[in-house]
Amino acid sequence: MSSGVVSAHILAKHNAITDWRQLMGPTKHLFVKIRTKFNEPNTIRGMYGLSDTRNATHGSDSLQSFERECKHFFPDFNPQEWFTQEMIHFRDGTNIEFITNEWIHRIKR
Repeated sequence: MSSGVVSAHILAKHNAITDWRQLMGPTKHLFVKIRTKFNEPNTIRGMYGLSDTRNATHGSDSLQSFERECKHFFPDFNPQEWFTQEMIHFRDGTNIEFITNEWIHRIKR
C-alpha cells in the first residue's frame, strides 16, 4: 500500500472526514493529472500526486472505513474514550506531552 514511510494520524474535529478528503483532493488518475493539477493545485494530491496509486495520501471515506482502518494502525485507540475522557485535555493543550521516541502526544501522567 505504500512505497515509502507512512505517517498515520487520527484527525479529531467536526467534519474531519469531509474536510480531510477535500484537502487531499480527487483520487482518480485522470483527475489527479488533469483536474487536480490545474483546478485544485493547492490540495495534497494536486501538489504531490502522480497517479491513482501514487497519490501521496490516504483518508477514510466514511466512519465505517475509519473504524476499520484505525484498528489497523492504532489497535488500542478507543474513540468513545477519547471523546469522553481525553478530548478536553487536547483542546486546552495544558496537560499534553509529546513523546519523541514514540512520536505521539498523550496526557501527562
